[in-house]
Amino acid sequence: EGGFGGGSGSGVGTGVGTGVGAGVGIGVGAGGGFNNMNISNYHSNPNANFTNATAITTTTTNTSTSTSTSNNISLGKTSRGAKKETIALAQALHVIESLRKDLHLRDDTISDLKSEMRRQNRVIEDLLAGRDPRIMEKERLRMEFHADQLRRMKETVDAMAEELAEAKETSAVHAAELTASLEAADQLVLQLENAHAAAAEARIEASKAASQVLRLDSSLKAAERDVNVAIIQAGDLEKKMAEVQLQKKGAEVEGQKLQKQWTTALAAAAAAQGA
Repeated sequence: EGGFGGGSGSGVGTGVGTGVGAGVGIGVGAGGGFNNMNISNYHSNPNANFTNATAITTTTTNTSTSTSTSNNISLGKTSRGAKKETIALAQALHVIESLRKDLHLRDDTISDLKSEMRRQNRVIEDLLAGRDPRIMEKERLRMEFHADQLRRMKETVDAMAEELAEAKETSAVHAAELTASLEAADQLVLQLENAHAAAAEARIEASKAASQVLRLDSSLKAAERDVNVAIIQAGDLEKKMAEVQLQKKGAEVEGQKLQKQWTTALAAAAAAQGA
């Protein structure tokens, strides 16, 4: 009877996440058997190409794993950066869910292999009565092969469980980093709001200062006008004082004339009295 096999592997890597994937496939074929047949086809047609082959001729094993991690968290990240971190975390959680489903698939495969082992045991029990050495050797080899297949499958499942645990831990770390990044973003937003409020207050103070400057400028212009008027008035006063000075000098001249006339008159009166 030909065996079944074939495997698939998957790997996911994200900027701030971890992707893991593993696939195992084993195929055997002998005579008219089949090889590399996937599990779904085996379930749908388990008796295809059934023959009494005498030797195991083909064995294939395919495994693949991939893991990638990186850390781009930094304080003060903008909200857009926080959104990217959220998407990366969701991708990591999706990878974990895919691994969980893959583990269930591996469990189903192991159950199928156990069923095959039980069938082989029944075949051996049936063949013991005939005591055919060739058939017994063939069945022994098949049993050893399936036992090895189960062992390898268990090792793969254990490895995937470890990778799943590591992915969960990594996701928890990224979740904590994302939380810290969001808190830093909140702090930045708060600082920006405070700065905006301070800027608004500064604009109000600047407006008040500008109003005071305008009032001071008006006062200076008014004072300048008053000074100009005072200068003009001072000029007028100076002219008037000059006129008064001229009038004073004219009065002094007239006084001197009158004094001379008075002296002359007194002299004439004295002469007249003497005569």
